[in-house]
Amino acid sequence: MGTVLIVDDDLHFAFWLGQTLDGAGYESLPAKSTPDATALLAELKVPIDVLVLNPALPGSVDFVRALRSVHGNLKVICLDGEVDGEPLPIADAWRSKPDVVDELSALEWLYVIRSL
Repeated sequence: MGTVLIVDDDLHFAFWLGQTLDGAGYESLPAKSTPDATALLAELKVPIDVLVLNPALPGSVDFVRALRSVHGNLKVICLDGEVDGEPLPIADAWRSKPDVVDELSALEWLYVIRSL
């Protein structure tokens, strides 16, 4: 179905979302930072279809720009957050982390990712 890169320092959320996506037929790649994600992509050399990103992470804007230059059709879902007080201008969608990680939360995330 596609490959989703999840970049967030909240590893509980990243692995929960990754398991949700893997169970639905996606390939998920969780990373805790943009440098870790860059290293992971350099090692695996796989195309990325969707990026789920915490925009408060250092280097997030440059990371998205670099990915988009390589993966032209990349869709970006930003977790609620801001970069220097401003929303990330190159996001295709915004989504909050769920307060409770349950089946309904999983279905909502799958819907958002499939809609992109």
